[in-house]
Amino acid sequence: YIIVTAPDGKVISSEATNGGTFTTRQDGDQTFTSKVTVPYEQGTRQNVSLPLYQDKFQTGDYKIQVYHNGFKIGESVRTLKKGGIF
Repeated sequence: YIIVTAPDGKVISSEATNGGTFTTRQDGDQTFTSKVTVPYEQGTRQNVSLPLYQDKFQTGDYKIQVYHNGFKIGESVRTLKKGGIF
């Protein structure tokens, strides 16, 4: 399960991303953005990509969390800056 939280603190979730809710082992029920299958190989890192489509994205920090079997196994923050003509 992947949870993407926007800068305003709301989880990005919709039917388009196949979002819903699941139960974690530590934090109870959580809203998730999408479920993604990742080929796992012990001792290696895997890049996970998830296309997000929205009418308007906010600038700021987006928190990304990855869960497996109810446990958080990864977390990252990506910053979205305002674009423009250079």
